[in-house]
Amino acid sequence: MSAARNVPFSGWFLACLVLALGCTQSPPPSGQQAASPPAAAEREHVDPQVKVARAEVPLERAPQVSPTPPADQQPEPAANEAAAEPGASSAPAPLGEPSSTSPAQPTRPPGTKAFVPLGEIADDQLTMPRVSLSRAHAQLCKVQVGDPFPNVELAKPDGQAQPMAQLLGPKLTVLVIWNGKKPSSLQQLGDLEPEVIARFGEQGVRVVAINSGDDPQLAGELAAQAGSGFVVLCDQAGKTLEQTAPGRVPSTYLLDASGRVLWLDIEYSPSTRRELVQAIRYVLAHPAS
Repeated sequence: MSAARNVPFSGWFLACLVLALGCTQSPPPSGQQAASPPAAAEREHVDPQVKVARAEVPLERAPQVSPTPPADQQPEPAANEAAAEPGASSAPAPLGEPSSTSPAQPTRPPGTKAFVPLGEIADDQLTMPRVSLSRAHAQLCKVQVGDPFPNVELAKPDGQAQPMAQLLGPKLTVLVIWNGKKPSSLQQLGDLEPEVIARFGEQGVRVVAINSGDDPQLAGELAAQAGSGFVVLCDQAGKTLEQTAPGRVPSTYLLDASGRVLWLDIEYSPSTRRELVQAIRYVLAHPAS
């Protein structure tokens, strides 16, 4: 008692107050933890450079790559693995390559070389194509529709002379003046066999190709590469071209049985190919016209 009396009253009161306050605080609810002031303060004082580095890290973790087993321990791939998976479909074939599942294309009958262009005019709609030339080109043409073609006498590549009148077809003659220096001339020579001879040759249509300006041996070689179903005549001096359409190579003329010009063109283009075939078909279907 004597020791308690020596303690000042203010000190004893403060001690009782601290003890009473400590007993009245309630613990935090279960499952929750109070935020730790030191941890919060530590987050507030993190170095800014460290914050930027942490922000750049992606939220998703990169997939872990398992080490590749040795070659002798790797399993062999199963045959047709993609087909075994449900719902798997094969990749489409690239453009221009035939698909293995596409139907087979129809083949041309054996021995048939005739070329029939798609979208050709029906027989009941055939008309004689008009000769459409510009004024400048028309002035170059010394032989017009209705005129007789010059009865020239030229030699074959082997040197044998052949008059034009003896080469006319029983019904029609397609006469082409060409030159080996013009790519369009060589293209036309390659088209004569499948588009004219193979299709209309048995109907009385012949083809005569007059080379203008080339050496006879070269003319014969170029014509042999294009086809062997037409007669080749050589005019190294170019006299025939001077009498018909000077400077216009290739030139194409459709002649009747007497050598009269029914249709002509002084160039070779898709329209020339189409109209030449149309003119042949029309004359064969209307022999009296």
